[in-house]
Amino acid sequence: MEARIGLGGMSSVPLLAKHSQSKLLNSKFNEVSFKNAAQVLPKDVTPLSDVRASREYRMHVIQRLIIQSGKELFNQIKHNTNHAMSISQIYKE
Repeated sequence: MEARIGLGGMSSVPLLAKHSQSKLLNSKFNEVSFKNAAQVLPKDVTPLSDVRASREYRMHVIQRLIIQSGKELFNQIKHNTNHAMSISQIYKE
């Protein structure tokens, strides 16, 4: 099982949010796990500020995207199961 959160347009080069990814691994698969991943994002990146967006705005947007992605994924899987599971269990074959 792997979790990847790639960030582009946040710093001088694209990067992986390793602390956020680690929060997702082996956690219960629910909205809280994605909120926790979003909360540690500042350990992974300090966004750039420029004429297009401030660093605060960029951080807010990516944190909301992580949480929203989790909600969408959770809703897709929820239709196939009635119980909470760890993320690693979802992808076991």
